[in-house]
Amino acid sequence: MTRSPLRSRLTRAVVGALIAGAALAGCSAHPGQAAVITYTDSQGQRQQLRLSEDRIQGIVSELGPLGAGADQVVQILSDAPFVEDAAQAHGLSVSAQEARETLDAAQAQAPAGATVDSASLSEDAVDVLRISLLSGKLSELPEAQQIQAQYQAWRASSQVAYAPRYQSQSRPWILGGGPSLLQG
Repeated sequence: MTRSPLRSRLTRAVVGALIAGAALAGCSAHPGQAAVITYTDSQGQRQQLRLSEDRIQGIVSELGPLGAGADQVVQILSDAPFVEDAAQAHGLSVSAQEARETLDAAQAQAPAGATVDSASLSEDAVDVLRISLLSGKLSELPEAQQIQAQYQAWRASSQVAYAPRYQSQSRPWILGGGPSLLQG
């Protein structure tokens, strides 16, 4: 039995489309997720944090004028559980209002350019600012080296699956005085 040329071309086109779709969907073990982090919290409980691509892109659209890229936002949020636990253990906190006020002050001192209206930021975008500020406060403590060692141990015991487009090899903003979203 012979196939018609049209049927053969149609079959190849459909198979090609299916292969392409499978390849694109297979770019991540967790479709639609920028990262999935499984970690042990400060109470010894295993937790899982899922960062959706939609959430990350929403934050980037809000904080983009500050220079925030998707990779940086994913890294800040994936490290948030450690940063918040460490900050709490050392009596540090940053409220949403403090994060907004710090952003406004930083923008007032910065040269004219793109700005962000802190009052209109989503809770997710403010969380990125809060974590960035908490990380900075932790890096200023006398125990910063010890906290950095604890971070390294926490990271080593965590299981992190990043979608390839969000994977970064460095985290200079964790207790390292690296780039901050709030630098002027």
